[in-house]
Amino acid sequence: MFKINLIANYLGQGLSAIIGFLLIPVYISYLGIEAYGVIGFFALIQVWMSFWEAGFATILNKEFSKISSLIDNINYLRTLLRSIELISIIIALIIMSLFYYSSGWLSKEWFSTESFSHETLSNALALMGIVFALKFIENLYKSVIIGLQKQVLLNIINFFMNMIRGVGAIIILATISNDLYSFFLWHVVFSVFSLVLTAYVVYKLLPRSTKTIKISFDTLSPLKLFGGGVVLITLLNLLAVQSDKIILSKLLTLSEYGYYSLAVTAATVINMLLGPIVQAFFPKMCQTIAEDHDGNISRIYHISAQIVSVVFGGAAIFLIFNTKLFLLLWTKDALIVQRISTLVQLLLVANLINGLIWIPFQAQLAYGWTSLIIKSHVTVIVLTIPCILYLTPIFGLNMAGFISILLNIFYFTVTIHYMHKKIMRTEKFEWYLNDVATPIVAFGFTLYCFSLFFSEYFGSSNIGQIIFAFLSFSISLMVSFCCCKRLRVESINALKNR
Repeated sequence: MFKINLIANYLGQGLSAIIGFLLIPVYISYLGIEAYGVIGFFALIQVWMSFWEAGFATILNKEFSKISSLIDNINYLRTLLRSIELISIIIALIIMSLFYYSSGWLSKEWFSTESFSHETLSNALALMGIVFALKFIENLYKSVIIGLQKQVLLNIINFFMNMIRGVGAIIILATISNDLYSFFLWHVVFSVFSLVLTAYVVYKLLPRSTKTIKISFDTLSPLKLFGGGVVLITLLNLLAVQSDKIILSKLLTLSEYGYYSLAVTAATVINMLLGPIVQAFFPKMCQTIAEDHDGNISRIYHISAQIVSVVFGGAAIFLIFNTKLFLLLWTKDALIVQRISTLVQLLLVANLINGLIWIPFQAQLAYGWTSLIIKSHVTVIVLTIPCILYLTPIFGLNMAGFISILLNIFYFTVTIHYMHKKIMRTEKFEWYLNDVATPIVAFGFTLYCFSLFFSEYFGSSNIGQIIFAFLSFSISLMVSFCCCKRLRVESINALKNR
């Protein structure tokens, strides 16, 4: 079941992410870059909604994973769901009201627009609030489906829903009206349909109760501490990672923010390579630590870190070297490439450093040690806000990329140093040298040499450049893999034992 769910998650999340990524240039062609600034703000607030969802969603996921045929357990779970439904509906109404009553102020005082009237922007923001409210409730139902171990079904639903949502938006823009109001109105209509479908699936999956289910907030009392802790960590992580985007939505014009949002999307596309690795190794880390196998946790720690460096790190370095080609193939717009290529490179470097520390951060969580992560996030938040506020208006958007690099270097050096003083005490040197530096340098050096000596043989056409990019990436990936001793030996042993 674990492997099936894992594969389903990779395929479902990966295909959904690819669909969304490929549709972005189409949205820009119909709506313009300034409108994409609004869509970028829409995507940003959706990320922030995870803060509000975190406590309830995690509780539902955790509790419904315990479901059994016991009648009392089924009654308890249905009561818990009904209680959280009521609270989530109230929160959803508050979200809609906040966006409705603040949309006028936001359109006039927060956003700086050149081509949209305040009324158009205000209406779009009000519709956003409805979408956020509906998706807030829908995501809670999705947490129940995950807890019920029906992740294959959920990923099938997600894939088709995302495809219909994206393609439907394109059809609306192409045939009815290519304006922001129509775009978000479609999202409202579709969100209603998606919510109803998800709720229907949940109640069809749940075993029937033997008694009338009533709302009882007593079911939430034992879970308050757990849910609150998840909310705190989620909030701090969002503030550390997303606060620059909130600030820049105020400092920049919508057109500039559109370019920035596009750059962020391009730089973070490789994050889809991280999730599968973390999801595969984190449970194994927890199990090994619980069984007190110190030697095994060291092996798992280094192997997983080397996989991240080879797969994710290699992809990041490849895009850093080939940013303009990547952006041109994606957007097919030379002006956009010229405007954001340097910023994308800077954000890719920051994202590379951030991705490399995911395994050490997961190790801290596996040991049940959260205080260092919390302190690190607080430090980064305190540094990020004044730097973005005062330096970006002076030096431009690229400064935001430099700031992101410096803050991630803090995680990479200070946080990792203090982590290895408490856990994995003898593993710091090997992590820096063998798990990170060796595969990263090997990939980058091979890619550079291949570009230096062989690029001229492939010409300047797009087809030639794509073939060259594929060959250079493949060879660099193999060299990087071969330089990782633990990963290489583990792979050979796995092949021998098949």
